This record gives sequence, structure tokens and C-alpha cells, in this order.
Amino acid sequence: MYAVVLEDIGAESNGLTDVAFHRILLFRSSPSVGELGYHQNWWRLVGVHEYTHWRHLSSAEGIPALLTVLFGNALVPGNFTPGWLKEGICVVAESGTSPYEGRLNEGLFDAYAAVLAKRGRLPSIVQATYNMDVFPGGTGPYLFGGQFVEFLVHRFGRERVSDFFVHYSASILSYFSPAIPAVGLDRSA
Repeated sequence: MYAVVLEDIGAESNGLTDVAFHRILLFRSSPSVGELGYHQNWWRLVGVHEYTHWRHLSSAEGIPALLTVLFGNALVPGNFTPGWLKEGICVVAESGTSPYEGRLNEGLFDAYAAVLAKRGRLPSIVQATYNMDVFPGGTGPYLFGGQFVEFLVHRFGRERVSDFFVHYSASILSYFSPAIPAVGLDRSA
């Protein structure tokens, strides 16, 4: 069971999912226009984003579930997911609530990725995984992860992408590489 905590820390706008202590923290202040994506309803946007984290980061089946029971949430397979994938599924979820809400619907991510692709300068997997010291900085995992997961959803369908995460949460191999549990998942691409 998770607790949802509304926290007032001044003008800071954000939220976070704390798997170790089973809680979702939502910061009270809504962001200024252009920060954290366009939103019609801040609570919906941040709530969907953090709820998606909770579903992903707390999911464990099979042997990983046993390891999580024995050793705690530090061994939930989602903790071993690269940042771009953790944030990518949340950006897709937040952008799916309304065509006028979420980072994938505001145009910045599409425009920036298109410029990089046209110039042949898409980031390497390492650059997409870690915060870059150049633009887009800490936004990189959200931008590149959101674009990639959106591509997967369009290419394979929402159900198949969801199947990947279920398969991932049940695979002992998820502790070694996020790509390994996907082997054999492609059932007629």
C-alpha cells in the first residue's frame, strides 16, 4: 500500500515516488508555463506520472518477487531500469491523458529530436541514460525516453509494451541488463 503525500516546499514544482518508504510525494505548487510540460491540470499530470512510476518500480513477479520480499524494495527489477526508460514510460502516460497535456504534446520534444535526427546528432545510449552537461541536461531521460517509448507504442502497440514491463518484472535477468528480458518477447512484430 502506498501513501500519497501532498507537500508544500515553497515554489518547487515536482513529484517523486519513494519505493523504499511506499509513498508518492506531490509538491503543491504547480509549475510556470513551459516547465514540466504543458498541463491543463497539474494534479492529473504529476499524479499520472508518479503513479506510473509506482506501478513500474514496485512490480516484481517470480524470483524477483521472492528477492524483494527477502531483501526489500532495493531489489525490485524496476530499480535497475535505465533512467530514460523509467521516465519514458511516465512521459508517455502523462501525455496520454489529454491531447493538450504532457511533454509529448507540447512540441518541444518532437522539435528537438527532429533537429538532432536531421543533423545526425541523436544521443548515444549513454548520453540518453545519464544527465548531459549540455542542453537538454536533466531533461534528456524524459525527452529521449519519452520519444523512444512513444515510438515503441506506435510500432508494437500499448499492450506489447506493457507485456515487456510485466516480463521484465519477472525476469532474474533484469538485474543484469534491461535488454535481456526482451529476448524472445517479439511475437510477430
